[in-house]
Parts: sequence; structure tokens; C-alpha cells
Amino acid sequence: MNVEFFRGLRPQAEGPARRDAPVRELPPPETLLVPMPGARHAAFRAVKEGDAVAQYQPLSQPQTAAPACSPAAGTVEEFRTVDHPLLGPVLCAVLRVKPGGPAPARPPLLARTPEALETAARNAGILDECSGEPLYRLLKTFRRFGVPALCAWAAGEEPFPGGTEAAFLSAPAETASGLRLAADSCGAQECCVAVRDRRLLRVPWTEGAGLPELREVGARVPAWAFFEQRFRARGLRVGRVGAQACAALYRAVERGVPQVETVVTVAGEGVERPGHFRVPAGYPLRALLEASGLKEGARVVLGSPFTGAAAPDETIPVCLGMHTVLALPHARERRPFACVGCGRCAAVCPERLFPYRYAEHRENGAPLSHAELAAAARCGGCRCCEAVCPAGLALEEAVRLVTEGGTP
Repeated sequence: MNVEFFRGLRPQAEGPARRDAPVRELPPPETLLVPMPGARHAAFRAVKEGDAVAQYQPLSQPQTAAPACSPAAGTVEEFRTVDHPLLGPVLCAVLRVKPGGPAPARPPLLARTPEALETAARNAGILDECSGEPLYRLLKTFRRFGVPALCAWAAGEEPFPGGTEAAFLSAPAETASGLRLAADSCGAQECCVAVRDRRLLRVPWTEGAGLPELREVGARVPAWAFFEQRFRARGLRVGRVGAQACAALYRAVERGVPQVETVVTVAGEGVERPGHFRVPAGYPLRALLEASGLKEGARVVLGSPFTGAAAPDETIPVCLGMHTVLALPHARERRPFACVGCGRCAAVCPERLFPYRYAEHRENGAPLSHAELAAAARCGGCRCCEAVCPAGLALEEAVRLVTEGGTP
């Protein structure tokens, strides 16, 4: 059920995972299917078939993406291309896991210059779970445009619990320290951590003792759009970095450990035991769902219930940046009807757009003003308009087609 509020949406979920539930460790599988974005060409691979690799050893050195590192020691049996709903066609290394001792310790990063911190984030293969971009590229962009405020996002996309929030609650100090490092890298003067409910923290949080400020976000969706408006009202630009990415940056700088694992929340009415799980990159999605008690006939969605991607099957691997898996019961197909002119889509849009106008433009060629054409670029793709539309119209797609120069 969705409850509408002016300029926002409050979705109600049944049976979500508890926010304060501990993060569970799952047993390592025999085989990992480690994604290696940007390494489809052999020249960008650091290993070949049959190579024995150590834990944390780089598997790829791509030019346009962060390198992938081995989550465990083992043998690279082969390379396989997987059509991943979040990554697209991506090359994966089939790693046969071999139990062994701990990986050799690496020295901490001594130089803390912006360039050194960006290099550490790149070498550690850190992926920002909020934007899906490599962290080093995100920090470089923030530094280039002079972002004065930086926020570690630990609130998730919707009011439902997610892996980003669970990762922060399990390691708040590492997230805070990583946020400070990220701020030093991009030159941000103000830092904060966005949370749903600060009362869930099990450790004392004293902002005057050097810890960043904790700021609670509202229950409206999309949460980030409304949170960002608070900084806009002060004339400030704010950059967002995922809580998991911040914690990974701290580990990379202080311990020399690359990012090879992620915290994933499995929730929804399609599982019997929702919870939070820490798994390595390449972990089989099927094993993750089995640990949660997947019900027969449930649909699996990766990410947000509004903007997430449906999993074509359960053989795809878990990738860095995947923080939420929703198992939903089958629902009847929703047939679109003609616009009834209720205005609900405009009431929930955080950018104050009128999505029904773009739908009319797509359906019957209704003319759009120059202001409406320019305003379409502000659409963030949250799809709140589609969630409340009683006619079932593809409103977000209609706005996106205008932005991309599509014709009705």
C-alpha cells in the first residue's frame, strides 16, 4: 500500500527485515562467479585461465572501471560472460575457492593527499552503492566542481531496511572515518551521515567529539531528493557517498584491504526469513535466497521496488553495489488506461514536474512548452509518479523520452 503526501510518497511494506537485526555471515561457496566490469578484452585482465590466485589479488585492471579483486584464494577455472540486470553483459571469473590462511597484511596509506586517496580508492576497487560509479571517479568529480558538503548515505532509498543501512549500523565508526577521508579527498568542509532513525545505533555518537553530524531523513520517497533540498535552501551543493563505500575506503587506507564483499538485505513477502547478509562478490544469488527461505513462485527484484531491476534467474552473482534483494509474490498484470486527470503524479514529484503532460505528449502529440521541455532534464527517475497513477501509465518513461529527444 502507498500513502500519498504532498510532494512525496510514503510506501508501506509488510513483513520487512528488522533494521536492528545483526548482519549474518554465510558459509563460503565452492565456486564464486566474480564480476569484472570493463575487462571483456584480454588486455585488461590481470589473470588467465588456470591461474592460482591469493585473496585480495587483482583480477582485472580496466581503464574505465575499478579493478576487481579476488574475494578468496583459489583457482580461476574459466571466464564467462553473464547478462547481469545491474551491470549488463559483464565478464566474470569462475573462481574455485580453496580454503587457506589469511591474506598477507598490507601497510596503511601514509600520504593522505587528495590524489593519494583517490588512487587508494581506485586500487581497492571500491564501488559507490548509491550511484553505481567507482568511488575514485565520484570523488574526483566532487573535487573538480568544489562540492562544499558531503553526506554518507545510510538511509536507503525507501523507508524499508536495506544493506546500506545495515552496513552502517554494523560498523558506524568505520563509516564515519571513511567519510572524513572522502571529505579530505574532495575538499568538502561539511560532513554528515544520513540515517532513518538514530535511536537504532548501539554505540554512543557524540558529534562534538569529531564525529560527523547525524541527520535523520523523512519517510517520504524519494528520500535523497527531499534531503538534498535542505542543502539547496542554504545555497549549498551536497555530494552523496554510500555508507558501504565510506567504510571500504577506511579499510583500504588503514588496512590496505580492497572491497571484495557487500552487505545485502533480503526482504519482502516472498521470503520466510528476511535478514541482512555479508557475502563476497560473486556469491550465487540462489544460495542467498535459499538462506532466506525463498517461497515458490516469488519474483526477485534487485534494488528498489520502484527503480530496481528484475532478476531474470537465480544463477546471476552478487556484485558490489548490490545492497537490496526483494522477493515479491506474483501480482496480476496492471493494464494501463487513459489519464483521468487526477494530478497525483504532480503531487508526489519532488522536482515539481507534471508527468501527465509528458504522457499526453507521447500518446497524442500534445505540444509542450519550452519550460516543460527544459524541466524534463530534472527528472531523477524515482518513479513515484507511476506508483500513485491509478491509470497505470508509464510516466517516467514518457519524461525520459523527452529528455533523450524521443518523439511521440
